[in-house]
Amino acid sequence: MSDNLSSAYLVLLVEGEEDIILLKPWIEAKSTKIKAALENGSLIIDHLGGASNIGYKASLYKSNLCNVYAYLDDDEAGRKGILDAEKKSIIKANEYTLSFCKGMGNSELEDLINVNAYKQLIIDDYGVDLSISSFRNSSQQWSNRVRDTFKLHGKIWNEKQESELKHKVAKVSAALKLSSLDDNKANPIDALVSAMELVLEKVR
Repeated sequence: MSDNLSSAYLVLLVEGEEDIILLKPWIEAKSTKIKAALENGSLIIDHLGGASNIGYKASLYKSNLCNVYAYLDDDEAGRKGILDAEKKSIIKANEYTLSFCKGMGNSELEDLINVNAYKQLIIDDYGVDLSISSFRNSSQQWSNRVRDTFKLHGKIWNEKQESELKHKVAKVSAALKLSSLDDNKANPIDALVSAMELVLEKVR
């Protein structure tokens, strides 16, 4: 663990590198307190490399006297990671937010993005149009909807493709800052910001 990470007052833990790219401009735009904390190093964002690592990473930072807050996908892996960490008394109920979307059994961070932020990118780079009904099927989380839409367009879909696409979507959406966040799905981001501000208020 690098010195700057271990010395931070608060560490926001997210699942992947693309989550850092996307979340950072959103939470900075919603909170001047968070923006200032990121700039002065009292707040750091780190990725887990998968939800199952939440217990390990959280305990590592807490052993270095850092406060920890987690933002994970509201899917099977995210919920299991949090429940396991809670069972081991590593994460408390006031130390996490899941990327919940009303009406969806499973959802992820990408589900909160306005599709217009990246729709043209996917047409240009992959020849896939997200306007078709398979992508609009809101009962499934983003990754599954994209997978089905790619296959209907006769495109290869695998873990490498998914990772590459998530990175591209995160970058183009981050460049648009808060305008890429779907206003109808912003509740988990607002909850995340409020919770982090409460912790940062205690910085001496």
